[in-house]
Amino acid sequence: MILVNFINMNFKAGVEGELNFLNERFIIKYKMNNYIFEIKDKTGRKIRLTKRQWEHIAIKHPYMANYLNEIEETIKNPDKIIQHNFGNLFDYYKYYKNRKDNLKFLKVIVKYLNGDRFILSAYFVKYIN
Repeated sequence: MILVNFINMNFKAGVEGELNFLNERFIIKYKMNNYIFEIKDKTGRKIRLTKRQWEHIAIKHPYMANYLNEIEETIKNPDKIIQHNFGNLFDYYKYYKNRKDNLKFLKVIVKYLNGDRFILSAYFVKYIN
């Protein structure tokens, strides 16, 4: 639980994106969106990038912090989608020719689980695997 003081009000972040506004007289609770974006892929399936997974991507692959739009574009218009042999995982690839290094393919890993689809990770690779 995180507690931050902001102009005579305390903001307390709770579990699952719940935010509590506390002052001396009342508590107001509301649900925050727990995702960065939700878009449809080229087949019409909704895919989300959650805040938790965005944090994972930003920590594990810090250079990706500047490529949020490219992640969206890769989901919307991938050059190739490859299904893993296990785990309901799919790799979405898009080629970005103007990158200065030799890692030109953006790979976005998507998990399908109980009708939900969400991004697990995203990073650049040299080849489609």
